Amino acid sequence: MADDEDEEDLSADVLGASVAAAAPLPPPTLPAGAGGTNSTAIEQAMRAQERPLPNPLLPDFWAVLFLAVIVIFNALVWFIQRWSLKVRAKVQYQSAPCLSAGTFAYVTPLLHQGAAAIVPVEHVKIAGVTQRFFMFQRQKYEIDESGTVVSELMMPDKLALKHYQQHTGFSSSDDIKHAEQRYGLNSLHIELPSFKDAFVKQILGPVPVFQFFCASLWLLDEYWNYALFQLFSICMYESSTVFGKIKNMQALRGMSKASIFVKVYREKVLLLLLLLLLLLLLLLLLRLYA
Repeated sequence: MADDEDEEDLSADVLGASVAAAAPLPPPTLPAGAGGTNSTAIEQAMRAQERPLPNPLLPDFWAVLFLAVIVIFNALVWFIQRWSLKVRAKVQYQSAPCLSAGTFAYVTPLLHQGAAAIVPVEHVKIAGVTQRFFMFQRQKYEIDESGTVVSELMMPDKLALKHYQQHTGFSSSDDIKHAEQRYGLNSLHIELPSFKDAFVKQILGPVPVFQFFCASLWLLDEYWNYALFQLFSICMYESSTVFGKIKNMQALRGMSKASIFVKVYREKVLLLLLLLLLLLLLLLLLRLYA
């Protein structure tokens, strides 16, 4: 009986110990208002680590906006002057009553005969007479004394036949120099532009400038590597276009006929040569029949 009572007491003690161990501990008691103060301190610490926006070192928003508008407006005015000759003439030039020395001429060709251009008015003194002219499409145009009438340079090819039969040529080197100044050399040379000049002209066109502007917008975001790759691709494409244009111009230049020399009567040299030849023939004949 004693043994049974001892076993019941032992089992009761073990059961009580297991129940006490399984029971959860009560949460620690905090003073009133401690939880709110702790969360507020953590939030303040996190905000202190963040960078304040906007940065106090940045300028005012309206100042930046005004500067951006001014820069974009100046860039547009500069580009439009390159794209439109009429706008350039309105912005950089003013009308003049006549074409005098130091002025420029706005030349508009006929339809389908090239593009318009602004060319300078030149003057040169030939045999004491001042000649005013301008060059357009490798052709010379004369300006009269009043500066209001422009005519194409007339060549002496419509005179009477008797004039050409009795013409003795240029008798001195001064006459030859004056003729070269008035009419120029009898040659047509197609100048090839350098790659640098052609590339700058190509890259400043309306389409490449628009592509550059759209690609540069990506630089405002985190896609700067994509923007740089796109800008490089545009430059490579325009470079290939410029190489193709230069190659085509070289092909056209190679299709021209080779220049030939023409014997002309100048400074009475031909007459002297003929006289010398006749004297030599007479001497040979005299020696043969002597």
